Amino acid sequence: LFISSKCENCHKIDQVNSVEFASNGLDLNPTDRGLGAISNSGSDNGKFKTPKLRNIEVTGPYMHDGRFETLEEVVDFYSTGIQNSPNLHEDLKSGSQARKFNYTATEKADLISFLKTLTDETLLTDERWSSPYSE
Repeated sequence: LFISSKCENCHKIDQVNSVEFASNGLDLNPTDRGLGAISNSGSDNGKFKTPKLRNIEVTGPYMHDGRFETLEEVVDFYSTGIQNSPNLHEDLKSGSQARKFNYTATEKADLISFLKTLTDETLLTDERWSSPYSE
């Protein structure tokens, strides 16, 4: 489902250092220009860096502005909430309109379960990566 929905095209699960900026249709008319504020190109407005998904289960809130508290909210958004913003990524379109994946309850649960498999407990508990501010 992750692959057939084309999630993998932006959230590369097999590459460590790839960077992609994309508009995921959070807002019909984005007021936060994202990459467009840096490039001064209208074609970059509303585009933000797509994160790697390692440890996604423990890195909320989600989206560039933290608008979603849970993975369930994120999956709900991609199911029915994508807005047809001007620079919407092609993989989130159906023709010229925002795509509605319309995931079933089972598909939503499956996607969330998959995302949780990307949690790296070893990395999370390794003292080498602990807070430099803790004693």
